[in-house]
Amino acid sequence: MITLEYILIAGVNDDLSQTRPLAKLAHRLNAKVNLIPYNTVDGLPWTRPTDNAQETFLAALEKQKVTATLRREKGHDIDAACGQLRLRTEREFATLNL
Repeated sequence: MITLEYILIAGVNDDLSQTRPLAKLAHRLNAKVNLIPYNTVDGLPWTRPTDNAQETFLAALEKQKVTATLRREKGHDIDAACGQLRLRTEREFATLNL
């Protein structure tokens, strides 16, 4: 089974109106959907949807008979989630001229 990875970004693609085309695509491809909440990165304009918004988006897909999961990560609140720690480390090294 194909898995579609869908990064949820607050105010960009987390509106419930987005579930309909995503569900249609998932059905057409016989795919499941893995929802990944965006990890907020310092210096970039996007933010992570609230936990409630994430759960609501998941429920809307499931209501449309889409097999979906929501990745519940740890570490995003301390900038240690995927991509965050690496970016912070690179910036620290750059300031040290290493």
